[in-house]
Amino acid sequence: MSGRRKRGFARAAALALAALATSACHKEGPTAPPAAEVLVMNVVEQDVPIYSEWVGTTDGFVNAQVRPRVQGYLMKQHYGDGAEVKAGQLLFQIDDRQYKAALDEAIGNLAQQQAALKKHQLDVARYTPLAAKGAVSTEEVDDAVQAARGSQAQVEAAQAAVQTAKLNLEWTRVLAPIDGIAGIAPVQVGDLVTSSTLLTTVSQLDPIKVTFRSASRNICVSPTASESINGPAGQKTRSISR
Repeated sequence: MSGRRKRGFARAAALALAALATSACHKEGPTAPPAAEVLVMNVVEQDVPIYSEWVGTTDGFVNAQVRPRVQGYLMKQHYGDGAEVKAGQLLFQIDDRQYKAALDEAIGNLAQQQAALKKHQLDVARYTPLAAKGAVSTEEVDDAVQAARGSQAQVEAAQAAVQTAKLNLEWTRVLAPIDGIAGIAPVQVGDLVTSSTLLTTVSQLDPIKVTFRSASRNICVSPTASESINGPAGQKTRSISR
């Protein structure tokens, strides 16, 4: 009976070993990674743009300083600081009362000179035929002619004074010289301004200038580009239209 058990155990052990061997033969190995994708391109010789970045400063293409042409007290500012203005737009008003009075005085003086000229012209017209008849001397006629010429010169000077007075009165209205952005006014209402006083600055922004600095070796200038390089540090300026 014990012999049969030994043979049964041996048979079972053999079957177990066979099963283990079979299982070991069918075990799968590690999974291989997928094939990498490779981009293939044709090699072509061509020019390509080179881009560089610099820090730049924008500036108006034209920066017009606005100064008064006459002296006086500033009465009113007609624009807001930083506002867009048009050429000919009223920016400031200077007290014009003294200039109105000066114009009235110049007009009155012109009328006086014109009246004096008229009198001397009448004298010449009256003395000339009398001199031909011997009723007046030639000296009196010459004096009348010279007086008329002097009066004519006085009239022309008075006319010029009227024009100057008109210009001074017109200049009490300070206008924008160009289209652009009007800056902050460093003056205020009530200040006494003269021809050297800076009232504001009007900057033209279309086109606009951009100025930046970079190493000279990094700058490549195209012969068709509208740009200029100034200074030893390679300062570069370009105008840009919006």
